[in-house]
Amino acid sequence: MTYESTTFPHEVLGLARREALQTAGPEVEQVTVIERQREEWSQELERCLSQLEFSVLPEDPLQCGADLGDALSCATQAWFERFYPQGPSVAEKQLLPEAWLGAMCDTLEATALAIDEWVQFAFLAWGDHWLPDIVAQLLDGQAEYDVEDLYADFVADLPRFQTLSRISALRSSLRHVHDEPPQAHRQKVSPIFGPPRHPTAHTKIQQAVPRPYGEQEEWSARLRQCKFATMPTIAACPLYRTLPDIPTFLFVHLFSGRRRTGDFHMELQNFALQKNWRVVILSLDTAVSIEYGNLLHHTVSWRALEECYLAGRIAGTLCGPPCETFSEARFTPPPEGSDHWPRPLRSFAQLFGLEGLSARELRQCHTGGNFF
Repeated sequence: MTYESTTFPHEVLGLARREALQTAGPEVEQVTVIERQREEWSQELERCLSQLEFSVLPEDPLQCGADLGDALSCATQAWFERFYPQGPSVAEKQLLPEAWLGAMCDTLEATALAIDEWVQFAFLAWGDHWLPDIVAQLLDGQAEYDVEDLYADFVADLPRFQTLSRISALRSSLRHVHDEPPQAHRQKVSPIFGPPRHPTAHTKIQQAVPRPYGEQEEWSARLRQCKFATMPTIAACPLYRTLPDIPTFLFVHLFSGRRRTGDFHMELQNFALQKNWRVVILSLDTAVSIEYGNLLHHTVSWRALEECYLAGRIAGTLCGPPCETFSEARFTPPPEGSDHWPRPLRSFAQLFGLEGLSARELRQCHTGGNFF
């Protein structure tokens, strides 16, 4: 078949779209560059995998591998005991790879077989499974670093290690190489109304994204409708008789704030004096004591308080909200001319936090929620 060059007729010159007929001849499927590269990598991978096969093996591979591993371990331990803790010089560091090479040559001479490939395999297996335990027992940071560095330099020259590295690279390349999708023969015509735009606050149609954080009002409303069908029986009030005639009660005031005149602590003490009682009141708040007033669930103070509750030693409890984020003072209007003023973070409907909080305010709500 011969090919002949032709030109367009004068009648169709200058037209943007022209009628066309398929040329005669067989349809040839073009091979892409990616396909050729994938085929070359696949063939090279098969060659590398064939190089890992053993042509000759010792009579007892397991016992021979164990003997070689013991020889390599003894050589490593002897080198460490000789040069540490003072540390070896640059020339003395090379004695360890020479000792490893000597152990491998002894194995070759003992078998009288050409098992170089198998000896490299056994050495790499020893480095993967035995060497980490040996290094961990050295208890010397510099020695651990030196042994691992010398091992890495030594195995980098082994042909089997280089073949394994090439196999890993080829498999990674084959996993990530993909044909690019065919492109259109001409650019896509832009729409009349321009590219799509994201909805704004004034857009009529908005798609709501469901979020548990944004649906906390409905959750709080359903929770507040819950009622107790049965109530536990009222237990007797526990007390301690430290003195024969004066009963002693233990009270706990959680999130008490700083001690002040007329607070719960003071009023309960005055009431106990009138009734001839003795009361011990634990006012717990970080404003009172940073260490003993910390009520996070993992602190020592909370665990000690929990033990008192479980043992039934506490007669009464008063609990206020953590004031950092639950405080009503945040709803106070800022003074005139003030630029920095704490704003509200929660409300009755949105107990876990309002919308539009900053990252710092969200962390504050998270801490207050854990306290609560």
